[in-house]
Amino acid sequence: MDIYKMEFGTFMQEKFGFHPGLTVIQGQVTDENYDEVSTKISISNDLKDCYNQKVDTDLEGYFSVAVKTGTKYTIEIKESAYEKYSLTLDLTDSSRSRVNFDIELQTKE
Repeated sequence: MDIYKMEFGTFMQEKFGFHPGLTVIQGQVTDENYDEVSTKISISNDLKDCYNQKVDTDLEGYFSVAVKTGTKYTIEIKESAYEKYSLTLDLTDSSRSRVNFDIELQTKE
């Protein structure tokens, strides 16, 4: 009896166009003086499921959130004292389990 084995993630990628894994996005929000900023981060994707999540940083500005791979995410921060921050994070071909980056907000003039 022949048994065909395929890694589950590879099967899902080939048949359905996405890997079922999750990626953890984490980092710290600071201002241009490297002071911690406690804020709310908005994360949304470009898929039909309209993923939209708000994540609160802790008092030291650290955040962590798990998202599905296989799409692009927009990460935004809107704080009255700072310029709007926006970043597109492309996880369409990602097999990374973790993305670490820090966000530096600019004070409004």
